[in-house]
Amino acid sequence: MAYIPTQSLSSREFNHDTARAKRESLRHPVVITDRGVPTHVLMSHAEFVRLTNHDSDFLRQLGKPEGVADIELSPPRITETGQAADFS
Repeated sequence: MAYIPTQSLSSREFNHDTARAKRESLRHPVVITDRGVPTHVLMSHAEFVRLTNHDSDFLRQLGKPEGVADIELSPPRITETGQAADFS
């Protein structure tokens, strides 16, 4: 996978200067962090389209292989109640 340069902004910086984040996202993706942990990525629409229309590589990287249909799961409902734990 090719290296994609990014810039990181804290949530506070992003909220304070959204226009700056939007300008930066035209050049490269901007990683938004919350307490130092990356939580969101802001990118231009053109970059998003490029990533999502490029031979489905982006979608495969997200974990859904081509040809796999969405599956709706209906787990059985639990009707029994458990017993309280005895820690004596």
